[in-house]
Amino acid sequence: MRLNIQRLAALLVISILLLLLSACTDSANSNKPNDSIDVTEIAVKTITLVEYGASPKRAAALRELLYKFEQDNPDLRVSLVVFGSESDSSLDKLLEERAAIDVFSMRGDNLNLFKEKGLAADITDRASVWSETSGMHQTAKVLMRGDDEQIYFIPNRIHHSQLYYRKDWFDTKALQVPLSWQELYFVGKQLTNVKEDLYGYAISGGAAGAEALIQIIQDYNGTAVNANQPLLLNEGNTIFTTEEALEALKLYREMVIGISPTTAKDWTKQEQLQAFVEGKTAMLIQDADAIELLSEKLSEDKWAAAPLPSGASGKVHPVIDVSGWAIAAHSKYQEESWRLIRYLSTAEANNAIAAATGVVPIYAVDAEYSRLFESALYAPFVLMNNNTDRFQTIESLPNSDDLDIFYSKAAEASWEYILRRIGGEELLAVLDEAAKGVVYRK
Repeated sequence: MRLNIQRLAALLVISILLLLLSACTDSANSNKPNDSIDVTEIAVKTITLVEYGASPKRAAALRELLYKFEQDNPDLRVSLVVFGSESDSSLDKLLEERAAIDVFSMRGDNLNLFKEKGLAADITDRASVWSETSGMHQTAKVLMRGDDEQIYFIPNRIHHSQLYYRKDWFDTKALQVPLSWQELYFVGKQLTNVKEDLYGYAISGGAAGAEALIQIIQDYNGTAVNANQPLLLNEGNTIFTTEEALEALKLYREMVIGISPTTAKDWTKQEQLQAFVEGKTAMLIQDADAIELLSEKLSEDKWAAAPLPSGASGKVHPVIDVSGWAIAAHSKYQEESWRLIRYLSTAEANNAIAAATGVVPIYAVDAEYSRLFESALYAPFVLMNNNTDRFQTIESLPNSDDLDIFYSKAAEASWEYILRRIGGEELLAVLDEAAKGVVYRK
C-alpha cells in the first residue's frame, strides 16, 4: 500500500498543534509585563486565543494588551497560543476537531471557507451595533462580511503590497525605481549577475508565483478588469482571453528566466525576504508585514519602498485583504470571546499594536502614532490609496476548493510555459478554463 505522505504530514501537524493547545496554560501571569502588579486571582473562565504567523514583536505587543484586558476583566483569563504562519492551513482542521479554541486569527480570504464549514460564529448582531465599527476603513467594513452579508470577524490589520528594493544597489548603478513591469524587468537585468549569484528580482514561488502571474495579467488588461470578480473582464470573459494577457505572459517568462534565481520558484515568503536581506536579490513585492523584519536586518540607507509597478496600460490592480479575529462557533464562551475581541479592536488598541509591529491599521491613525506611518516606508501605501485612477483596487479572491484547484493548475501550467514545453496560447487556454470554476463573493 502506498502511503499518502502529504496526508500523514498534515495529520502530524494537527496532532502537534492539538497537544500544544491542550498543554497551554498562558494566562494573566504569562501576559503580565515583568514590572507589573499581580492580578487578583478571581478568574473563573479562560479564553483561548490562537494567533498564527505572529512575529515575536507582535506577540509581545498582543500580550501587553491581553494583560490590560485581564486587569479590566478580572473574571477572565486569556490563554495566548502563537503558531507559525504555516499553521493557518491546519486551523480549519483544528476547529473541526473542536479543539480548545475560542478566538482565532483569520484572513479575509478565508472567511467564506470557514463560514461554509460552520467554524466561525456569526457576530453580526454584536458587531453591527458596536460603535467602533463605523470608524473603520471602508475596506475593513466590506471584507468583514461573508457572501451572505453577515459579519464573522473583526479585522485588525490591512494587507496591502508594495515594491521593496535595495537602495544601495540602485544608487551604485544610478538606476531609477521602476514604474512599470517592463521597467522592472529592464532594471532587473542591469542588477543581475548570474556568475556572482546576484539577481534583480525575487519572483514568488508556488501558488504565490501563480498569483504574481495573475497580477501582471490583470495590470496588462488595465481598466477592462472587473474589480469585484478580478479573474473576469467587465464584458464577462476571463482576463486570459486578450492579446494583452499574451503580452504579459511573455514578459513574465523573461522575468523568471532573466532576473530571478532559478530556485525562487520554491521559496516561501520568508526565504524571499532572506535573499533580499542577504543581498542576493534587489527587488521583491510583499505587504507591510515585511517592514518589521527588514527594519531589524537592514539599515535605512540600504533599502526603500515604492508603489507597485503598472502594466503597459499604466494601470495597477492592488489586491487588498484584511486579517482579524473570529469566534469559534463551538466555543462555550461566545459573549466572553466577544468582550475580548471588542477590547482588542478599539481604535486605540489597534493603533497601538499596528505601531508596535509596523502593519497597516484598520482605523485612521491617531496623532500619537502618525509619525511612524508618515515615514517613507509607508508613503507608497498613501500614494496608492490617493491615486485611484492609476491604482485600481480589486477584491481578493475568497479561499475555496475551486480557487485552490485554479492556482494549482496555474502554477503547474505556467512552469510548463516557462520551460517552453507549452506555448502562450495553450497556457492561456488552461487558465481560462480553470478560472471559469472560481466562485466569487456575492
